[in-house]
Amino acid sequence: MRIKTDYFLLIISPLFFTVVTLLLTFSVDSTVIIALVSSVLHECGHLIMLLHFGCEVKSVTLSFYGMKILRKNEMQLRFSREIAVCLAGVTVNFAVCLLCLLLHLFISGELLLKISAVNLILGLFNILPVYSLDGSRAMECILKSRLEFSKSEKIMKTVCAFTLVPVFLFSIFLIQKNGNFTLFLCAIYLLITAIINE
Repeated sequence: MRIKTDYFLLIISPLFFTVVTLLLTFSVDSTVIIALVSSVLHECGHLIMLLHFGCEVKSVTLSFYGMKILRKNEMQLRFSREIAVCLAGVTVNFAVCLLCLLLHLFISGELLLKISAVNLILGLFNILPVYSLDGSRAMECILKSRLEFSKSEKIMKTVCAFTLVPVFLFSIFLIQKNGNFTLFLCAIYLLITAIINE
């Protein structure tokens, strides 16, 4: 499905609808819906920041892998603005987390705490300095603004490797403790992405 807006072309993959439908059909917990909405808000943070800095967006694609923003003519911003764009998504997640915690002081209920927890986890996960995550993109901008390309790449690979080890160890701990494979699958995806970036 293609929807033309004033700012960009929105492309929604049929696989995206399929995955969302399956998740909503087979999930008995509200956590999945909260995670989906929080992920969309996260990506909207990147998009809004790009548009705020005057970057022309060619298309936004919603697919099985998430949301991909394609800039017109691969337009690059100066390093400080690229870092702001990279961190805009996690900033939205941390802001939602904080807002829900503040609201929980006045409104009782488990839902606000669940929204807060999901956004905190999503923000912390995305800020990791591992390839394909926001943290690595921000770190890459910082390093490339101060060091030569080959040195910054070497540092990125080292930091990525040292970050993935505790993620894998913690994911194994979660599997043994309560049979939760989610973080392990995410770690496998991140490892594959890191290998591709070699």
